[in-house]
Amino acid sequence: MKPYFYCITWGSSQRLLSKECLPPIDFSNNSLRQIFKISLGGNKFRIKLSNYYGKQNLEIKAISIAKCISENSRKIDLKTNKIFSFNNKQEIIIKNGEEIYTDILNIDLKPSTVISITIYFGNNIPDEITGHKFSMTYSYMDKYNKINEEEFSNEYIISHWYFISNIELVSEIENNCITCFGDSITDGRFSSLNKQERWPDFLFDKIKKLGINNQGLSGSFLTKEGIERFNKDIIKHNGVKYLIILYGINDITKLNKDENEIILCFKKIIEKSHEKNIRIYGGTILPFKGYRLYSEQKNDIRNKVNDWIRNCKNIKEGFDDFIDFDLMIRDPEDINKIRDIYNSGDGAHPNSLGYKKMVEALKDIYF
Repeated sequence: MKPYFYCITWGSSQRLLSKECLPPIDFSNNSLRQIFKISLGGNKFRIKLSNYYGKQNLEIKAISIAKCISENSRKIDLKTNKIFSFNNKQEIIIKNGEEIYTDILNIDLKPSTVISITIYFGNNIPDEITGHKFSMTYSYMDKYNKINEEEFSNEYIISHWYFISNIELVSEIENNCITCFGDSITDGRFSSLNKQERWPDFLFDKIKKLGINNQGLSGSFLTKEGIERFNKDIIKHNGVKYLIILYGINDITKLNKDENEIILCFKKIIEKSHEKNIRIYGGTILPFKGYRLYSEQKNDIRNKVNDWIRNCKNIKEGFDDFIDFDLMIRDPEDINKIRDIYNSGDGAHPNSLGYKKMVEALKDIYF
């Protein structure tokens, strides 16, 4: 019997959600349908569920997976609907602070398949909800048990993800995943809603042979929580072979950090990555002239960080290589701003076209 390994084919960073992110109806004794687009395909999968930030238990009566009939649809192909188990039981209590895996489920899913995961909750729901704020994809709530329902109503629509940390496939290849680590730009803010057009999504379209684990977290800071997030969101996940880090703009614009503080944090993460035999690539920080927090002084810090990223490879404390995202989307007539066709409108975030353009900076030799 061949050995097998687990590889993440979809992932998101989990955080304590604010009350504004809660659905319009209670989770208790109701159903939630969430939409995801996996990267690598296979025929054996499991899901990691998280009650990490909950202070009470989370009760799940049933959870199922199915193929969606379109890119983002509350309607599924009912013939493909299958129920996950937990130690051969359908129901599970996830204790406060815990993250657990389902049993392995046999289901054939091709690469880039859009799937739904439907959860029917029990009565016990924590007050503190674990999830991901900016899903850029609709989720749907419906009353009562709809685990085997072909289509949810259009009455309760949410743009957040809840309780699902990652989706893993069983693979014969060890360490077969790229983790994309960063802030709202990696999170895909201002990409087209329901289109799965974050730059990590376009990354899989380009390389196709590695699973994608998107650990972008909007509003996060490299210098404030980067090391903690690395320990929680990177090395505790299965199968990470490569790490792409695109971080620092929030530290410059909102925390007034200088280049030395940012580079020091990069060096710590590089060291930790190499200790785990993870090859790490540094992404250059995007231009942001026109953003409400722009200043020439802050832009000078960005340029100094980027100079270090571009020139630090092959030295002990540097990245294994760099990815010049900045070069891809900057305006050739004003290199300190995003080119208009790639600008979401706020001066700091790309639009979907910009996210797609960023991926052109990656070379095939990286992977």
